[in-house]
Amino acid sequence: MLENLKKDVCEIAKRAQRDGLCKHKSGNFSARDVKSGYIVITPTSVDRELLTPRDMIGFGGQCH
Repeated sequence: MLENLKKDVCEIAKRAQRDGLCKHKSGNFSARDVKSGYIVITPTSVDRELLTPRDMIGFGGQCH
């Protein structure tokens, strides 16, 4: 479950960079799985074209 979410965020971040929506390496992409409460986020200052799901930061549980 978390690995699929990481893959999705990674692909969205790469697509956004390819489409010219990201001018710099700043900013992050994130997503939350509603059912589990897990959140994944991209690291800062990393070229999005080089991102892999392994680079994603994940944390979970019920975040309020």
